[in-house]
Amino acid sequence: MLLLSVPIIAYAKGDAGRESPFSLGAGARGMGMGRAFVSLSGDASAAFWNPAATAFIDRSEFSAFHTSLFMETNYDCLALSHPVGMLGVFSLSAGRLGTSEIPQWDIFNRRGDDFSAADMLLGISYGRTLPYGFATGTTVKGVGLQVGDDAGYGFGMDIGFQYKPIFIDGVIIGIGFNDLIQPRIKLRSAEDKYQTISRFGISYERRLQKNIAASAVAEIEKIGGRQTKFHPGLETAIYNSFLLRAGYDHDRMTFGGGLMYNFIRLDYAYENVDYLGGSHRISLGFSFGKSVSRARNAAVAEAIEVEKENWRKSLDSQRSTDFAINMSRGDSLFALARHQDALVSYQRALVLDESSQKARSMADSMMTIIIESASFYARDEKREELTSRRISAALEDMKAGRYNSAITQYELAYEIDPANKTIADLLEAARATRSSELVGIRRKARNYRDSGNHSSAIIEWNRLLSLEPGDTEALSGIENSRGLLRGNELVALAVRAMNEGRYSKAVEYMSEAQSLRPNDKSVQALLLEARAKSAPPTVLTDIKANSDHWAIYLQGLENYQAGDYKKAITNWESLRQFYPNNTDLENNVSQARQRLVTEPGDKQE
Repeated sequence: MLLLSVPIIAYAKGDAGRESPFSLGAGARGMGMGRAFVSLSGDASAAFWNPAATAFIDRSEFSAFHTSLFMETNYDCLALSHPVGMLGVFSLSAGRLGTSEIPQWDIFNRRGDDFSAADMLLGISYGRTLPYGFATGTTVKGVGLQVGDDAGYGFGMDIGFQYKPIFIDGVIIGIGFNDLIQPRIKLRSAEDKYQTISRFGISYERRLQKNIAASAVAEIEKIGGRQTKFHPGLETAIYNSFLLRAGYDHDRMTFGGGLMYNFIRLDYAYENVDYLGGSHRISLGFSFGKSVSRARNAAVAEAIEVEKENWRKSLDSQRSTDFAINMSRGDSLFALARHQDALVSYQRALVLDESSQKARSMADSMMTIIIESASFYARDEKREELTSRRISAALEDMKAGRYNSAITQYELAYEIDPANKTIADLLEAARATRSSELVGIRRKARNYRDSGNHSSAIIEWNRLLSLEPGDTEALSGIENSRGLLRGNELVALAVRAMNEGRYSKAVEYMSEAQSLRPNDKSVQALLLEARAKSAPPTVLTDIKANSDHWAIYLQGLENYQAGDYKKAITNWESLRQFYPNNTDLENNVSQARQRLVTEPGDKQE
């Protein structure tokens, strides 16, 4: 009968109560590692072990498991997991532990018809990743017990969690509660319920050589009010295809291995059960369908391309608008006979659209008009040649935005022909254009600076310096913006170093950041935190060794007892810079802050 198998599977020696017959799990990998499975990376069978592990499944997976126990008892499980984009991973699981052809005898010891008995399970699971390396999952399941013509059913729920620390590569922490909502099964007049199984485990994977990786796992298991069990396990992977495993299942050794090829995985486990001999467990799994991570990356890449295309269209639209504005301004200035200003506008339009024949033609016409006008007032051929050459050079400089050079060329031309009214007008217009450009550039640089766009601010300050060398505001602006950019970079490096546990390096980064941003309170706070975590721990006796500091500590206690929590915090905080990693100071400050919230009082105003 099935009931003969239950004492081995559901009741451990010295325990009491009914354990779920499916607590064995449903995959040979975990069984070969001593049934330490709650912190293992997930495949479809994780729906039985820890539903949170299914959250990391990247492609659809199917898993089948079988083992023959004893007295014709078979244990079979199926699981199917399917990731649905950003929503998470959904899984279906089914299991059966059953025995058939059980002989039946009546009260007169006459044999009747054979019957069968089985435990059954059907579950629906959902797993989802969360920020910062966390994942959670739950399984809602129906269970049943059938003995001959009698049957009973119940419903239960599992819940699990996994955490992959972002600062420790290869570590997975897992917590699982099977039958947290306990299924109750009634068979005729007898009712029983499954005991809640609590598991906590941690695993660590590390590559030993190029083609060899090893994993170690340890798990603590607690079933109801029974004794705690310990499950350690090891796994070695060779060329990511051949796997060897060993573990310790409470009081029995387990062994196993596996083969992986492309999308197929075959696993085997062996465990020697007391009085019943060896038990062989086999599971087969394969993955299929599209990779969620690849699809997600492709979607992100597509979104970026769409954003780039929208940006290009927006830029083209803006360029078209600016082109039309410059052409219109050039036409207006041309009508007013301000030929040099018109030339600048037409040249700017040409920069925006190099294929515009009209802009090119008008720019060339303006240059011709200006040169001819200046030559007209020259009193001899030699003077005409010299002024024409200077004016041509000045116009090229104006087109390129080199206003200082253009003004110099006009001044030289004016020295050659001081009576030439056209040159005088061109010189005045060039100086006015330069002044207007300085005002515009300065305004842009200030706006970029105030909005925090320090990279663009530096570009504009440099443009201003090209027109006004030695400008104190521009020089100061460049220095400040470079300091702020470097400060931001150092803060980012420090935060990354702290997350990776490199606290001394974080102190180095933050110290440099503070020198660049001495009044930034966030930088000061991060520096204090980095120093505290990088320094060796201190204890209360360290404070006692300094009479002045000990007096401050005691004054904090007096203020705390008097209900003046703000002063107490001030006293203790002043000591933390001298005694980092001091548990007493940290606890005192934490308690005082809690009192500030719960007991504000008049003294805290």
